[in-house]
Amino acid sequence: MSQDQNINAFDDIQALCKNFRRQLKRGESRQIEEHLQSVDEASREILFQNLLVIDLEFRRRKRDEPTSDEYIKRFPQFARLVR
Repeated sequence: MSQDQNINAFDDIQALCKNFRRQLKRGESRQIEEHLQSVDEASREILFQNLLVIDLEFRRRKRDEPTSDEYIKRFPQFARLVR
């Protein structure tokens, strides 16, 4: 991956995370899955990590108690990251 591609991927991830956070703040029910396909395979792990942090933050604010098992079932390919 070239330097320009890295910068573009970073910008894409940053924009998607901002959009995800904005949607959650407006009370829209959004899923991480909806955003993962927006980036190439090489960037999905990083995007997932960032979206997971945002999702956890918002769910905990709503007094929801998400579990790692729940996320592992939804994202078995990222089980290592969830743990």
